[in-house]
Amino acid sequence: MQLLLAAIGTEMLVDASQTRGRAAHLCQLEFGPAGAAHVAFAELGSCDFVTVDDRSLRQLSRADPEVWLGTPMAYCDKEELV
Repeated sequence: MQLLLAAIGTEMLVDASQTRGRAAHLCQLEFGPAGAAHVAFAELGSCDFVTVDDRSLRQLSRADPEVWLGTPMAYCDKEELV
């Protein structure tokens, strides 16, 4: 994994206080702390958010996400990987 990240990865720099603030807001919308942190990092890093957790996807769609979100299969379709 480290070799793959070194070859094609991109360093992501985000503001920790902004990340904490967005995660706290998502927690107020009944997200768990771990899920809220993952989404906040994805948003502030302008990354797609991929999960197999259908409940999280439903909640996220109501939280006005700033990034694309979906299942692994939806991501593969989006990126034309299948």
